[in-house]
Amino acid sequence: MSNKLSKKNIIKKTFEFGLSSIISKVLAITRDILQIRYLGLGPLSDAFLVAYKIPNVLRKVFAEGALSAAFIPTLVKLLRQNKEDEANKLISGLLIFIGGILVLICTIIIIFPKAIIFVYANGFFKKGFELSVTVKLIRILISFILFISMGSILSGALQAKHQFGPTAWAPVILNIVYISALIASTYLHLSVYNFAFLILFGAILQSLFFLYYYKKFGFQFIWPDKSIKKHFQEVIFKFLPCIISMSTLELNAAIDERFGSTLSAGTYTLMDIAFKFMGIALSIFASGFASILLPYFSHVTNYAQKRLSFYIFQANKLIAWITLPATLIIIFLANKIIYTTFYKYSGSHFTLSNVNQTANLLIAYSSGLFFYSLNKILLSLYYSMQQMLIPTLVTVIGCILNIIFNFLLINKMGAVGLALATSLSAGLQSIIFLTILYFRFNFKIYLKAYTLFIMKLILQVSLISSLFYFIYNSIYYLINYHLIFLKSFLLEEIGFWLWVSPLIILIFLLLYKTRKLFGIKIYFLS
Repeated sequence: MSNKLSKKNIIKKTFEFGLSSIISKVLAITRDILQIRYLGLGPLSDAFLVAYKIPNVLRKVFAEGALSAAFIPTLVKLLRQNKEDEANKLISGLLIFIGGILVLICTIIIIFPKAIIFVYANGFFKKGFELSVTVKLIRILISFILFISMGSILSGALQAKHQFGPTAWAPVILNIVYISALIASTYLHLSVYNFAFLILFGAILQSLFFLYYYKKFGFQFIWPDKSIKKHFQEVIFKFLPCIISMSTLELNAAIDERFGSTLSAGTYTLMDIAFKFMGIALSIFASGFASILLPYFSHVTNYAQKRLSFYIFQANKLIAWITLPATLIIIFLANKIIYTTFYKYSGSHFTLSNVNQTANLLIAYSSGLFFYSLNKILLSLYYSMQQMLIPTLVTVIGCILNIIFNFLLINKMGAVGLALATSLSAGLQSIIFLTILYFRFNFKIYLKAYTLFIMKLILQVSLISSLFYFIYNSIYYLINYHLIFLKSFLLEEIGFWLWVSPLIILIFLLLYKTRKLFGIKIYFLS
């Protein structure tokens, strides 16, 4: 099996990743709609979300991003040197080490749940019901992190061999189990605690899914020995700073929601919904692109490090080319996105006021889509260069800035101010990352070429967005006045997306087909 990635394969695998992400995110939204029907929108939903989010954030901190970023470059190097046994021993050693740490963490949280709840939702300590329910739920759900994280380590091994399919499709399995659990809990009138145990079963199932593919692609479990001591220490040394930097977006969202827990009941849930919708756009492209670029950058670092400036410049262009129109579409359709999903299908729990609140939160989060995406790519670049401390320091600075912005904006703008603070801090992080690349590592910034590219991109997006606006309003008018019998379904319910989704796809196809007419050249698309 080849361990090389061409630029054609990078884009192909990115879109394969994106397809699975779309399916996973659609299932996730379906899940959240059913969850509101089951839990309502208020104290119980807030309590459950905090209990569920804590192991998920810890998963992203300890395994899904940080450990992958730390050990994939080392694993790639071992596999390129045909040291399969050492690679297997390293993976086995990491499973034992991380598993031991997570068992200890789970035990501490089960014994002292209020300490971790205070970190994520200190406002609950003034709300007796939320605190009581969250304590019971966290004791059940915290084990979720153990099974998911073990699966994430196996996933990282697969990515080192450029096998991204299982990683991309695993969340689909988890969401199917989650939805099945919600349906069963709703119709069988199961308690929220029984529901939590069903979710835990989904985590076990996902880890078994990764185990199957781990064995299928030739990996084994071999007891670690002294032969991997150097590689193990290298990974752990890189892993510790990665814990902070790879979880920057989740940390900032957790900070926002900690502030949000002090606001009115239900606000925490609305922030979570908006963040997940923004995450759809982020996951479709940026998350997959960043995951696939990590082993690619690692290869380039070993054989042609001077080319990294060019590749990061081209990746930056591709991100801008995709996220600018995506952001405009989200802003334009924000109200419809929430109205046609949660308002129409969550029962009486979701009001028109909630629709407007969530739409505004979605706009605020989405304003930083370009920066969230760019930061993921820049992190992959830094880790491919074995630079662990710099991303950690920049992430800490970003979190501090986010807290400052939260304090400045929460009183004037409420929850929207918290979401906007995340976008602002992400933008400043991007600037700091790029500045360090220029001054510390002598990267070329290509400022003149990038400015010219942005001007061409704005012209292209402006013209095609105008076309989108015209076609959208024409179809909307046609349905509103000439298809009265389908009006409600096609304008206010899920049927809205039967004609809007193809229109969005058409717009991106036009962007792709007309890029050369506007003089837009992107390495990964050529």
